[in-house]
Amino acid sequence: ASVKIGFETTNKEDTTAYAAFGVMSLLIDANAPWVPEQERESFLLQDLSKIEMKDLESKDGVIVERYYFYHDEDGQTSFKNFIDSFSHRPGWVIEKQPGYIVVSSKGQDREIKIFANEPSIVPDEEHVDQKDPVEIALEQEGREPTVVVHRGHIYHQQMTINRLPQTVKLLILGSCGGYAT
Repeated sequence: ASVKIGFETTNKEDTTAYAAFGVMSLLIDANAPWVPEQERESFLLQDLSKIEMKDLESKDGVIVERYYFYHDEDGQTSFKNFIDSFSHRPGWVIEKQPGYIVVSSKGQDREIKIFANEPSIVPDEEHVDQKDPVEIALEQEGREPTVVVHRGHIYHQQMTINRLPQTVKLLILGSCGGYAT
């Protein structure tokens, strides 16, 4: 027995389901016969298996990263390891600011600026609408991150996700000992 799958069995007025069906169909079979030829192009995804460095750069060529460290054992340990990893590395400068740090590459081919909150300074669920010092600093510099890294227990991940700007092209959700999820 064969199963007939087709757009005629979906509700085209439910555009989200219709689009999801089209994308999934083409991921399963690039030549899916049930996807109308005239709509095939609208369901194709870009290759997400790699990101070019130039795609992470802002207009002035700087890669801006935003790290979220939470006030739990994993977040605090990750923050210490993060600072230690740049402390004695040639070509990197750490600037301490009230409630956050900025780690910048100096004298390298590519300029990178990493903005990271101190683990004790991050909005909690009750204050999610308030800006933290990193968000204020990014705004003042006119910068938006293309890379976001989460460090802390998994139960904080949703708070990081809720704060993602639309400019993010790479999201790393590391938690519970620093393992990426």
